[in-house]
Amino acid sequence: MFGVKALIEEVEDFRDAFEKYGPLEPGLEPNEALERLKAKSEEYQVIKKKFDQYHAGENLFGLPN
Repeated sequence: MFGVKALIEEVEDFRDAFEKYGPLEPGLEPNEALERLKAKSEEYQVIKKKFDQYHAGENLFGLPN
């Protein structure tokens, strides 16, 4: 699957994983929480870049966002 639909699914998966296994999981040591936060931050940056590219393309061709 490619395109916006794949991005939507990727965002949903990211959010689910962040809520279940992210840095706010109860009982984590601070170091582990920080490592998880860094990993999720990097993953978020990749998703954000894809979103920005799709958004720019939609604007370029006059498509609804």
